Amino acid sequence: MTTSRKKLSNPLTLILALIAGFGLILMCLSLGIGVVLSEVTGTVIAGLFVVGLILLVFGIGGWFVAVQPHRHFDDINVPKDIAHHDEPHGEHDIVVAEETHIVEPDVPSHS
Repeated sequence: MTTSRKKLSNPLTLILALIAGFGLILMCLSLGIGVVLSEVTGTVIAGLFVVGLILLVFGIGGWFVAVQPHRHFDDINVPKDIAHHDEPHGEHDIVVAEETHIVEPDVPSHS
């Protein structure tokens, strides 16, 4: 069995996605802790939420700087030239399936 490991083209985007995801998880956890445990002070919940928000903004902002999607915008209305329509197509061979005859076995009747 052979397995191929695909090398990431840019591991920086993975790291930034993990940072943003961890920030989002922290934000959700802080809101959940605030709902479930009412005796926890608001500063702890607000602190977790703010740290999560900072991580989320850092991850998204870093991704935007690293990937620069505004420069590599893919317009769906403009087709890419993949050059497979340039050569003419030949006639397709039509294959007719042969008729098959089903032979039923002789079964003696019980009447």
